[in-house]
Formats: sequence, structure tokens, C-alpha cells
Amino acid sequence: MEKLHLIPGKKFSFNDELVVIETVTSDGISVSDEKGNYTLISYDQLHANLIQKEVKPSTSQRVNPFKFESKIRKLPVLSEEKWEIINKRKRYIKACEGLPHGELMRQAIVDAHKAMNDPGKEPCISAVRNWRIKYQESNHNPESLLPDNSKKGKYERIDPYVTDICLRKIHENYLTLEKTSMQKTMTAIFKEIEDENINRLSHEKLKYPSFEYLRRLINDIPKYERDLARDGANYVRAKYRQVMNQPKTYPNGMHVGQMDHTILDVMIVDEEGRLLGRPTLTIFIHVPSRCIYGYYLGFNPPSLNIVAKCFKHAVSPKPDLTNKYVSIKNKWLPFGPFDLLMVDNGLEFHASDFERLCSYMYTEILYCGRGTPWEKPNNERFFRTLNTQLIHVLPGTTKSNPKERKDYKSEKLANITLDMLKAIMNKYIVDVYHEKPHQGLKGESPRQAWQRLINPSQIPLMTDIDDIDLIFSKSDRLTVDHRGVTLEDIWYSNRNLLELRKQFGDVFETEIRYDEDDLSKIWVFLPNDNDNYIVVEAKDKEYTKNLSLYMHKTIKDYCRKNGLPKDNTSWRIALAEIYDVIRNEPKKIGKRAARFIEPSYSNKEPQVEDEQITIAISESNTLPADESSPTIAFTTKVVKRPGGYDE
Repeated sequence: MEKLHLIPGKKFSFNDELVVIETVTSDGISVSDEKGNYTLISYDQLHANLIQKEVKPSTSQRVNPFKFESKIRKLPVLSEEKWEIINKRKRYIKACEGLPHGELMRQAIVDAHKAMNDPGKEPCISAVRNWRIKYQESNHNPESLLPDNSKKGKYERIDPYVTDICLRKIHENYLTLEKTSMQKTMTAIFKEIEDENINRLSHEKLKYPSFEYLRRLINDIPKYERDLARDGANYVRAKYRQVMNQPKTYPNGMHVGQMDHTILDVMIVDEEGRLLGRPTLTIFIHVPSRCIYGYYLGFNPPSLNIVAKCFKHAVSPKPDLTNKYVSIKNKWLPFGPFDLLMVDNGLEFHASDFERLCSYMYTEILYCGRGTPWEKPNNERFFRTLNTQLIHVLPGTTKSNPKERKDYKSEKLANITLDMLKAIMNKYIVDVYHEKPHQGLKGESPRQAWQRLINPSQIPLMTDIDDIDLIFSKSDRLTVDHRGVTLEDIWYSNRNLLELRKQFGDVFETEIRYDEDDLSKIWVFLPNDNDNYIVVEAKDKEYTKNLSLYMHKTIKDYCRKNGLPKDNTSWRIALAEIYDVIRNEPKKIGKRAARFIEPSYSNKEPQVEDEQITIAISESNTLPADESSPTIAFTTKVVKRPGGYDE
């Protein structure tokens, strides 16, 4: 009695017809016959035919379900080594032509061997005779004289049922995310064979396969299938990634951008030397020229608000940094809207406001595949270049991993403020990255590529850049009455709102929008009109100045925990007390506190004196900008660290 296991590749007889199982689902099994016809057999139908004895196992060797039709083509022209073998054997056949099997044939073989100066041993009479027969039977096909090594070696004679057990245990044990070893898989195979042999006669008992046989069965499975089963889809997607045809050039004047986020490998301190943490960098790169459109640097995590700030910096003309910093020698040229934007699948890039802004700017969005950073390589390569040339040589760098950092004390040696890092970034982008020959541009610098590709007269000017803040702002529906509009317990009112109430009624509900980083004002839309709005300022202008939504919620939470009422006076007291707590922290503040105080200076230009930060470009201007060797040296004004650190 034999068991019929329903696994892909298994052959059996169904209604006196040989079929092969293709797939097994909860509804039934899909089988194919010898003619290639596919049929779905339900389990009820299968069981009914089994009762009628119309389902029988096949005695033929099972088809390996992991085998696939190879796309590798055979070389139509034989190699030189094979032609040498063919010609040698043809000369032996010709030398023995018409000679009887015996001493004359032996002497002819020896003479031919000497004439060819064959370093090997001459063949025997039987071998030459077999070559001649095969050559004649194949109608003088030269390939018939090639040696057939496929049948050489020792092969185990394994019962087909044992092979079924091995393949099933490979599927159940070895091809799993638990990565069961081959030894444990072999143990499971031995256990099942042992259980099976209990009910068999002595001459019918199954033989145990060798470890080498199991290894051969596993090696017959394509490497991709093994990695997919044992390491998961994300791993194989990255491991077996393939660079397909991608556009290497773009039409002149076409703006193609890539945007992405990363956490920089450097510790930042505040103005008094207390540790804040590692900042987040959002970069916007112009693909054809590799120039940097714009960036955002701060402690806020990636969000729609951060994308808006980076957008605004990218499309706006950059201020002339040469007037502010004597050490900066060049201008930041790239700016303007873009035709195509390549992004990953972050939540902020799938927001409706993001899609609306891109439509508003006539920009097409191209989403890369999930977990495929190589589809936007320019951003990833710039991050690596930035780290190796700049970030990893700054004081307080954390390097890429702890092993690379070794005994370097990042937190102790950190003395770079956020403003200083922004000034360093400006200098690096304008005077180093944009000016160095780039390997991907065939030795041309990004600035030269920009000037070659982009005509300044063809750059559309965004006259309503401030609308970006409005488009990326958060929306809500609130009630307008005689007191104004309240958002998170902050009241907003002015004369424009009064005129709106006179037109639409004393009390009405409408849509409002607000900037999470600036609660000093809101946009109030006309009822049932999403195109027209008025700007309404907060009543308490002093409290809402440089106030973010994160700061306000933190203040309200502080008041709630300390039993303070929800009014402007309590909020001012809480704000002062929170700042005192931050100032009195001797060593480390942390990212939450850094995010709390960031809006107070994030919208300003870096307030750093030129002598505080000096960046010297290496005299070796022949290296491309993406070489891994550092080309930046720097000196900074040391920030005094509290807490007794010896700097």
C-alpha cells in the first residue's frame, strides 16, 4: 500500500489518465495531462474517484516541482577543445578504415598516434571500433565522436517513494524562514522512513538515503527559490536586483528630481554644548546634472511638513551666500519647478496634499518599488558621498556602524550646532560637490552639467511660493462665531473674519487650514468654496510667535500633568518652565527637546560667523565628487560642553 501525497509535481493516474499536480489550493488541486490540458479537481470529486478506485499512484519517477525550463541556449559552434577531440578521433577512424579487428588495426592505431605526436596514451582497438560505429550510425555527425560523460559516476538507486519523502521534508522543513539545517531535515526523513518500515515486510522495507543524495536534491532547487523560502521576499528582491534599461540622458531643459530622507551620522549640540542627537536630512537632487535642488535639515521626522519645506527650498532662487560668508566662492544655481519627481513609498509621498501640489506644479510622480532603493540611485549615492567626504570627518560623527567607530567617543567630542552644520552643508554643496568632476557625468562637474542642460530663461518662476505652505498645511472643519475660531484652544480673530460673518451669518462651519510649524495664523476658507480664503491671525500674537503644533501640545500636556488651567497665562508659565528644564539639563537634551526648540530658529538663515566655520577644499581637483576618499578639512569654533568634560 502506498500513500499519495498531494504536493506539486506528483504524478498519479486519474480516470485511467496520467496527470501531474501543478498547484494545491484550499479549493482543490490543479493538474495537467500529457497533452498540456489543465483541470481543477475539487477534493469532493477526488475523494469520490478514490472510493471508485479511479485514483492510483504512478510508479514512474516523480517530477521535481522546482525544475524550470531553462532559457540557456546551446552554443551553435563547438569549442576549439571539442573540435580537437573530434579531429583526433576521425584520424584514428580513417587510419583503421577497411582493416580487420586484430593486429593490423593495432599497428595502424600506433602509427597514427606517433604521426599526431599525441602526448596521451593511444586508444584501444575496441574504442576506435565503437567510435567508427557511432560515427556511421549518426550519418557522419561530428558530435557523435564527442565523449558522453553524463552517464559516468555512481548513482544511488533510490525508491521513488523515498524521493517523495525527501522532497516533501525539504519543502516542510528546509524551505522555511526558520532555516532548518540539512541535518535536521535528514533526521525528519529518517523518522518518517522508520515509521513507514514498521508496516512493511522485510524485503519491502525502504532504504535510507545518503546525506549526499539530500544535498543533490536541494541543489536541484533553483537558488532563487531557496533564498525566497528561507530569507523572504525582501531579501531576494535586493539580492537578485537587476539594473534594467533606464534613461541615461534627458532632453535639455527637462527637470527630473529625486527626493529622499536619511539620518546623518553626526551628533549635534545646542548653543550651550548640550547634546541634541542626530538630525534628519531631506535632500532634493536634479538627476540629469546631479545638482542639489534643495534640502531640509532638522530634528523633525520625515513628514508631509518636512517635504513642504524641502519643496519650498528647491523651487525658490537661493540667496547669494557669497555676501554672507567670505569662504563661500560660488553661487547656488539650481532652482525651479520640475517635470518628473521620483520618490519611494513613504506615507508622506502618498498623501493627497502631496499629489495635489505635484498636479498644481504640473509634475508627474514616479513611485519606486517597495524596498528597492537602487531605483533612485542618485539620492543613495549622494548620501554615501556626503558621509564619506564630510559627515564622517566632523567631530561627533557616529560613523556608519559601531565597529567602524571603535573607541571614538561621539557624544563626548560633539561640538557642532545645527546652525553650524547648515553653514557647512551650504559650503560643501556650493563649493565642493557642485564643483568637483563627477564620474557619472564623465568628468563634468554638476554645475557645468546644469549650465549645459538648463537655460536660465527656460526656468519658470514660482511667483506664489508661499502657496506651498498652504497646500501642505493640515485641514480641519471648525465653527466660526462672535469669538472667532478656536484651534487646539487657541483663538483666532480679526476684521476680515468679521466681514466674513456679516456675509455668511453669525455662526457657520467652514474649512480651515494651518501650518504645523507656525500657529501664529490660519487660513479660513469661504463656506462651500475651496478656492477663496482669508488669513486670520491669533489673538495672542506673543505666545504663538514661532509656536509649532508639537510645542503647543507639549505645553498643554505639561499643564495637564501639573494641574494648570487651559489659558494663555498658564501656557506662558509652562513654556518658561519647560525652557528652564531644558537650560538646566547639564549634558544631554535629546531629540524631543530639540524638536521642541527647533521652530524658534528653523525658518532663519544659519546665524554663524564666517570665522566660526572654515572649509578648505583639497587641492586635488581631479578626483570625482563620488570618490570615497575625504576631500574636506575643517576647523570649528569649539562649543564649551557642560558637565566637566575635558575638551
